[in-house]
Amino acid sequence: MCSSALIISCLMNCWVESLSACFTVLLSSLNEVIFMLLRCLNEALDFYSINQKLNPEMIV
Repeated sequence: MCSSALIISCLMNCWVESLSACFTVLLSSLNEVIFMLLRCLNEALDFYSINQKLNPEMIV
C-alpha cells in the first residue's frame, strides 16, 4: 500500500538517485491507489445494486 512517507522518501532520494527510478516508484504507487479506488467503487456499486433490489423504492 502506498504511504506518504514512501513518496516523501522517494522524492528525497530523487536528488541522489536517478529520476527514472523515482518515477517508477511513484507510478507504481499511483497504480496501487487507482486500483484501490476502483475496487472501492466496485464494492460501492455492488452494495448500491443489492440495496436497489431489496428496496426498489429507495432512490439515492
